[in-house]
Amino acid sequence: MKVVYIGGQNPLSEALIERMIKEGNDMYVISDSSYKRKIKTVFQYRFYQVTPKGDAIQRVLRSIAPDWVLFAGGKLMDSALSGHFEENVAEMTLLSSVLRALSCMENERTKVKMLLLSSTEVYGNTEEKSLDEKALLCPASEKGILYAQEERMLELYGYQSGIDTVVLRVSDLFCEKVSEGGSDFLSEAFDTVLGVSDQRMAQEQLLQPLHVSDLADAVKRVMDAGRQSVYNAVGSFTISAQELYALIENKLGVKMLQGGEVAVQKQVLAENDRLKRELEWTDFKQLKDLFAENIYKVIVYCL
Repeated sequence: MKVVYIGGQNPLSEALIERMIKEGNDMYVISDSSYKRKIKTVFQYRFYQVTPKGDAIQRVLRSIAPDWVLFAGGKLMDSALSGHFEENVAEMTLLSSVLRALSCMENERTKVKMLLLSSTEVYGNTEEKSLDEKALLCPASEKGILYAQEERMLELYGYQSGIDTVVLRVSDLFCEKVSEGGSDFLSEAFDTVLGVSDQRMAQEQLLQPLHVSDLADAVKRVMDAGRQSVYNAVGSFTISAQELYALIENKLGVKMLQGGEVAVQKQVLAENDRLKRELEWTDFKQLKDLFAENIYKVIVYCL
């Protein structure tokens, strides 16, 4: 299967791309000119650096003739503490360019399906304690607002142009690599414990960690099924920020300094029952298990 990945490059996206290559997909990576090419892998993929202006993306997609376009953008791997307005505008422009290109290809009778990796932060502030895919979107964070807008844009283009679309709302992604200054939740947690960052999550904040390999399996099942839908791809094993900080402290043999800026979020958990029921998906890797296996005992920051 030919798959075009469009998004930022970091340890999480690198791991996702490598896993999809291992599963036999022909991977093509498209990046906006504002992104840096950081993917380092022994696996073969084709890389295109294009600007969303003009018809550059359309020409690249037409030359590839993919089966699927997987849009992750530049913000998917970021935690709730991250967010820059200028970057969000650039991402919306990029998504709009991709959808316009697919609309033109649809008119040429070239059938390409679109998978948007969104975020469970689109649910935002709500009175519900557990949410399925039918829950009202009420984003409170900048990241949540961005992805709610992207989902709406995808819905409109899909309806007007007949593009087959799927949305995966992803929770807190992690892998075996962390990076100093990284914007994913695990890297930020390490930075907080080590005193690199003065931002920290509230102790009672609940996370739904999802290993990138389990996300890759969800992506594979969605693509194989080919049905238009929205799914929550979230971890089944929750952990509090307090537990996470304690795990890091124990492995590093340090004690986190108290104080700093605390980010308080409402305790909202998304359900993954639909993905499990319809596509027989499940998540296997628990964050706690990786700590138990000493994966994070010696930290090598990925620059």
